[in-house]
Amino acid sequence: MNTFYVVIFAILLLAIPTAIVRFLIIPLKKSTEKNVLIAITILTTLLLLTLFIASAFIPKKINQFIDFEIAQIENQINQISPEYTHQDLNAETIKNLISDSKKIRSYLDDNDEVNFIVRTIGINAYISYIESFCENIDLYLNEFEATNTPFTLHNIFISLKEKSQVSIFKATRIVEIIILIIAFIINIVILIWAFAVKKQWMENSNNGIVFGENS
Repeated sequence: MNTFYVVIFAILLLAIPTAIVRFLIIPLKKSTEKNVLIAITILTTLLLLTLFIASAFIPKKINQFIDFEIAQIENQINQISPEYTHQDLNAETIKNLISDSKKIRSYLDDNDEVNFIVRTIGINAYISYIESFCENIDLYLNEFEATNTPFTLHNIFISLKEKSQVSIFKATRIVEIIILIIAFIINIVILIWAFAVKKQWMENSNNGIVFGENS
């Protein structure tokens, strides 16, 4: 989602439960259920709001993660053969160098400094384009030639990162939608629970819980 929609939905994530507390829960008579409702509403709202706002930064975090990993891979290659990642290579050589996506995935997975979602989305998106590159290397070579871009490892790594942005944004949008759906369900549950307390549909008694309105 773009910044505008992130702000709008963040406001809704805060405003809806606030309205439920203000107009439905607070007017309830003092009871354990009332205190529990307020506590659960506040905690779930803060948690989901934090997760939703954090999810908006997933693409940025992924790009930082991929940039760091590209630099690490290039450093290792250049230590063996200085400036090799900036040398113009032929298609077959490039394909042989990066065709083993399992090794690259394993290398990216070794980074424990990023959270699970960032690492999973970033790796899956990037690896899928590496695999596509190896299967359609001539097509990529034509793209490079059309823009007079040297066919180097560095340029390929960066190009694949740029192409993976669409997949990254789609995955991020799915995460955001899941959070919004969870928030909607929780708010509905809290709303029903609050009405149940208000209408005394559930009443604690010495004999346990009695369902139904009091006479």
